[in-house]
Amino acid sequence: APNASDRPILWLHIPKCGSTLSLTVLHYACAEELPAWHLMFMALLGNEPSTRMAHALHIRHAAERPGWACGRALRLPFLGHKPLTPESDRIVAMFRRPAQRIISAWVDHRHADGMEWHVRRTLPKNISVADFARFEGIAGCATKLLTGSRCAASVSIDDARVDRAVATLRSGRFAFVGLVERWDESVCLFHATMGVGSYPIAGELQHFGHSRAALRRPGGRYDEGWLRGFVDTADERVYAEAVAVFDAQRAAHHGYGYSTT
Repeated sequence: APNASDRPILWLHIPKCGSTLSLTVLHYACAEELPAWHLMFMALLGNEPSTRMAHALHIRHAAERPGWACGRALRLPFLGHKPLTPESDRIVAMFRRPAQRIISAWVDHRHADGMEWHVRRTLPKNISVADFARFEGIAGCATKLLTGSRCAASVSIDDARVDRAVATLRSGRFAFVGLVERWDESVCLFHATMGVGSYPIAGELQHFGHSRAALRRPGGRYDEGWLRGFVDTADERVYAEAVAVFDAQRAAHHGYGYSTT
């Protein structure tokens, strides 16, 4: 088990960026509360594994209450898609190519967490993925979460806001930054950054959320041509910084982890 007094972590779940990381987070932080087999059972049930595991730990209904769980190893709230606050620290998160994240959201019933109701009601049921990407609130999800807003909130994203998001990634407040496109390597690196006694279980190298659909495709990605030239410029800058942080963390741990490509 981790030393709970000096290794509390906060999971930032950017929508469509791998809810399976919740298994890694909870296996690391909460092994004394739930054994690995129980966490795996929750994950194998399928849709929304993070929600099931949170219920099993009795922390889902306390999701909006700041505090601690699992012997002070896990920061609360343990709530998917919750934006960072100035107090957020020891953050762990997976990032994903913005085009892939948007297409995955479209595949997952036009997933748009945090979209205001008056906007959502105007979202056409049969909207194309290219038009979905251009719809109000869809772009800039990671940028918004890093700067205090919900993923699909209708807020302005200018260069200054993107600069703040990038600065947050560079600030040292992230204990771990992973990449969906380098999943296995990221999981191994997570445990390397957490220190002695942290190790992965086999289930962490699988995908139990909706994003597994993309992995069944040739090359493990959706066809970005579906977007008809749309580029999420804000999140592209954030993703580039996430890649840089990931590579720096990997170098700091002597290349720990491995690549399946």
